Amino acid sequence: MNQFGELGFSVWDIEFGDHATASERESNALLISGYFEANIGQLNTLINTDFYLDNTEDKVVPSLFAEEKAIFTQLYLKDYMNKQARNILRNAASGSSSTNNTVTTVEGVTDWIELREGDTSIKRSVATSTSKNASAQIFQKSASEANELLKQLVHSYNMYGSAPLQVAGIDASINTNTLETQISKLNESIENLSESVVSQNQDIEEALDVIRDQIIATAIEGFTKSYPLQKGKDSITVNWSSEFTPSKIPTVIAVIRSSNTEDSIVSYRIDGNISLQGCTFVFTDKIISSDYSLELAAFVVD
Repeated sequence: MNQFGELGFSVWDIEFGDHATASERESNALLISGYFEANIGQLNTLINTDFYLDNTEDKVVPSLFAEEKAIFTQLYLKDYMNKQARNILRNAASGSSSTNNTVTTVEGVTDWIELREGDTSIKRSVATSTSKNASAQIFQKSASEANELLKQLVHSYNMYGSAPLQVAGIDASINTNTLETQISKLNESIENLSESVVSQNQDIEEALDVIRDQIIATAIEGFTKSYPLQKGKDSITVNWSSEFTPSKIPTVIAVIRSSNTEDSIVSYRIDGNISLQGCTFVFTDKIISSDYSLELAAFVVD
C-alpha cells in the first residue's frame, strides 16, 4: 500500500472512525486515498513541492513527511466540509416542502409524516429547509475553520521549509570560480528541501566565510559585519550606508549564528527589496537568547 492509502486509513480512523464493519472502513479509506491521488497537484502548488505517484513502483516520490501529511489532511477536511455543505443546500433546493403535516416533493407526490391506526401512530422526522440550512451552516463554519488552519500550516511550512539563505540583486551570477562553486552548492540545498537544516546552515557558513575572505582581500567590492540580535526580536533592519556605498544593488548573503551550541537554528527571509543602503531580515522565530548574531556579507562583483 502506498502512502496515499496509508494516509487515507489514518484520516478515516482519526477524523471519522464511525464504520460498522471492516469492509466499510476500507471502502471509506480508499475514497479518501483517491482524493489524495487526484489532488497531489493542489498540494504541490500550496507548498511549492513536486510530489507524485510512481505508478511503476506504487509509491509516492519523494516520501511524504509528517508536515506534508498534516497539510494534505487539512486540505482534505476543508474540501470535505465544503462538499457536504453544497450537498445539503442542493438537496434543500431540489427536495421537499412541508405544509399542514404533509410533505410534497418537487415531483408532486405527497410523502407521509404521520400514520395512525386506532390508538397506534407512527411519526417520522422530516428535514425541513430550515434544518437543512442550519446543517449546511455548520459544515460551512467547519470548512472555514479548516481553511484557516490550512493557511497557517502552509504559511509555517513555507517559512520553515525555505532555505535560510536568500541571494538577491542584479549580480546573481558570479565570475569567480570559487564563489560559483559555493553558490552552486547553496542552490542544490535550496532545491533539496529534504536535507536537514543543520547541513544547509553549514553550507551557508562556508560560503559566507569564502566571500568574507575575498572582501577582506579586496578581491571584490563588499561589506561584512556581525550584528548582535536582541532577545525577543523577530526582525532586524541593516543600514550599511555609512560604511558601504555600492554603485549598484549588492548581492547579500547572511547567516544567523549562536555562541550557545544548544540554541536552535533560526532561519530568515529578506523582507521587500534590497536597496543601496540596506535591507530588512525577518526571522522564522523570535530570538530566544542574547547569544545570537547575524553575520552579513553584501558585495558587488564587476
